[in-house]
Amino acid sequence: MTIGKQQESEFPFMPGKTLIEVMELVKAMEEKFGVGAAAPVAVAPQINAPSRDQALTRILSLLRKRIDRLKQEAEEENRQKMLAALSMGLPLDEVRIHRFIPVSIYLADESKHQTAMRALERFLHALGLHSWEEKPAEQGSWFKRIIAFFKSPATKDEIEDTLRLGRRALELQLLQKNQADSDKSLAEAAKNLHEIFKDQPFGCAKIGSLVYIKTEKHGIHIITLTQRQLIEIENNPPLLRDPIEMLERLKALSPPPPKPESILLPLTPIRPPNSSEDQHPS
Repeated sequence: MTIGKQQESEFPFMPGKTLIEVMELVKAMEEKFGVGAAAPVAVAPQINAPSRDQALTRILSLLRKRIDRLKQEAEEENRQKMLAALSMGLPLDEVRIHRFIPVSIYLADESKHQTAMRALERFLHALGLHSWEEKPAEQGSWFKRIIAFFKSPATKDEIEDTLRLGRRALELQLLQKNQADSDKSLAEAAKNLHEIFKDQPFGCAKIGSLVYIKTEKHGIHIITLTQRQLIEIENNPPLLRDPIEMLERLKALSPPPPKPESILLPLTPIRPPNSSEDQHPS
């Protein structure tokens, strides 16, 4: 199986494929042949194995180049939409554009980091999110950062609705309650994410404004961050690797409980019915 130079520009997997389709194809090939995103290709020894290795390397190289090109096109499309919206005075929150959200996961014990990464990716996919860019993992304990994007252009409210679905799925799994049939994939993904943290003394995952925190002392907390809490984390990135301190900071910035509504009493006293003042002389 060989691919000539002329065939490289006409590779049949590439024309007409969307960014998501090409990314999923590369992911499937990497899993099938045991190839990491940055690792050299290696397959089981067979007849003509060298030529097969070379062909697989060439195919993956072409597909990854196609992904880079499609990302550039998506970024340019986003830039043009944002410029047009700003020029017309439109609120960007209400304009459907490609939305990107920061994602991170921290585990005190790094021994299960590969399983954790698969569980996180499965949960993201169930929410309609895909990895746009991955940062190198930090070892010792294990910490990984990802930039994820939504499959389709979306408004800010649509993103928030999606993250609410993710929170609800995690909460239902925590309560061991079933979800509707239409949410089975999300329910299963939420269950897998819970399993990752089950044996961890502490850890956390953050998907945009949705935070999952596990500590031995405080148990599991699933939180939708307020704007003040988001700013606190963005200004203090080490919190993402310190679930105990993060939880304390978030609690300190939690909005106060609503005050009970005041009841306005009438200025004139209320007289009971059939009082002497209401009785007419006979």
